[in-house]
Amino acid sequence: MDKYTFAREAEEHLKNRLIPFWSGLKDETYGGFYGYMGYDLKLETEYEKGCILNSRILWFFPMRT
Repeated sequence: MDKYTFAREAEEHLKNRLIPFWSGLKDETYGGFYGYMGYDLKLETEYEKGCILNSRILWFFPMRT
């Protein structure tokens, strides 16, 4: 695989899989992002939110514009 194909596939994965996944963890009621999701991908909305996790996610999102 050449570097252009790799870059195109990486960008596609980012836009179509990773960003939508993390966007889905956004807490519209209290702000920030939910702090825990089980192995079965069930979101635990009552779980404690972590400052580091929320900071990393917020750091990432402005870069996608």
